[in-house]
Amino acid sequence: MSITLRTKEQKEPLIQLIGKDLPAFFHMDRSLNLGRPLILSDDKDCLMTQDSPTEPMWIWTSQTISDESLEEMIFSLSALRTEENLRAIVSKKQIAKLISLAFENEIERKQRILVYELKTLQPAKAEGKCIPGAEVEPDIAGDLIAMMMKENGEELSAVRRNSLGTAFSQSPDSFAWRTETGEIASIARIARLGNRYAEVHTVITEPKLRNHGYAQALLTEISLLILSEGLTPMLYADRDYLPSNAVYRKIGFSVKDQLTAVRFRK
Repeated sequence: MSITLRTKEQKEPLIQLIGKDLPAFFHMDRSLNLGRPLILSDDKDCLMTQDSPTEPMWIWTSQTISDESLEEMIFSLSALRTEENLRAIVSKKQIAKLISLAFENEIERKQRILVYELKTLQPAKAEGKCIPGAEVEPDIAGDLIAMMMKENGEELSAVRRNSLGTAFSQSPDSFAWRTETGEIASIARIARLGNRYAEVHTVITEPKLRNHGYAQALLTEISLLILSEGLTPMLYADRDYLPSNAVYRKIGFSVKDQLTAVRFRK
């Protein structure tokens, strides 16, 4: 067995993993074709995908993965760490535990992630309205994203903050909630995951405008849009950040799966 590097230009099937063994909402086609250039696979029971060295690597394995495959996986991750091409991983709890043992002295933080799926929408309303991301100034979007990243323990450079703010404002899948006084209270984005699901991500609310129902109202409008396309809304959330989880549950999201994120020391 050997884990090999693939690129997004290689369209052939990589693995034969059984669907029920994968974390919820994983879509092989999207991972391969829509911008995940680093793909490590043994073509059977292990797949690791990563957008870039600054992004977490997502690890999918079958329940019956062999010890040999696990050793090869750890070896590959060690090589990526040595080359400074790996800062974090997201995986099932069992794999995260293994990686924590293998990289015991390199772990900075572990985060438990709940995977939510919208079952029955319970609409929420608030003063103001939902607007497209194009109506949000890039500086405002960038500052909100930088604030979210800081709350997660990561500082963004000015260049990175400006880049993400511009990308938000230029994307047709970005949305925001503008209050009755004209302030941008909350922002969020949509990523479509194949023909069944759409992920709501980058959900952020300005701290001084929290607890007014703006995020719930924004997520309601976004969920209605996703549902109108025949897709099911889903999202990931930090299990220990109770305010966000409360917002998601209030409008009808329920937990479908659990993952663990492991962040390495810089």
